[in-house]
Amino acid sequence: MTAAVTYPDGSPAINASVTALFERNGVPIFNVSLLPVSDEPGVYAGGYALLPNLPQGVYTMVVDANLSGQLGEAYTYEYFGEALLISTIITPSLDALPSASPGQTITLYTESLSASGGGVFTSNVTAEFFSPDGELAAKVYLKPAPNEVQYGILNLFFLQEANFTVPANFSAGFYTVVFNSTYDGSSGIEQGVYATALYISNKELAYRVQAPSEALEG
Repeated sequence: MTAAVTYPDGSPAINASVTALFERNGVPIFNVSLLPVSDEPGVYAGGYALLPNLPQGVYTMVVDANLSGQLGEAYTYEYFGEALLISTIITPSLDALPSASPGQTITLYTESLSASGGGVFTSNVTAEFFSPDGELAAKVYLKPAPNEVQYGILNLFFLQEANFTVPANFSAGFYTVVFNSTYDGSSGIEQGVYATALYISNKELAYRVQAPSEALEG
């Protein structure tokens, strides 16, 4: 963990007392004292060994600095557990917002990576679809992708994937898609979570393209 502590005018704050507090669901779990980094004025750093028995999930890291009664604070978020990288949904139409209609097939893929670097092929990965009302609408099991080009341009080897046909009973609205992974390694069970969204429309758009038989230029 590294923090740069400065005064309002941007000058480095020397000899400050800096602490990083990690909270989960509003409950403090552990804290780390950050010490000055040599030859880098105003920069403080520290480390902490994550033990297997620590609860996994999203943590809020709150950094507090105190220098002669002057206080400063900043925060960010950290996830402890198995990492889920590039979790993506491929839909029939490549839009900025992933969307599909009942009857269409989408592809889900993600890369699972444990703290030891394993879990790429052996993690158990699922994707859960939650309706706009928060109800679990579907659950899909992913499997390791083959070492070959798919869709003409993508080689998803080292990732896990699944195809899913949107059921007819999926009503229109935004669905939350949660990727979950579990890996049983030498240090215990690691869990990963990644959430994204998918819009389900009422039905696929029907269209017709008609070109004029004659075109004038002038």
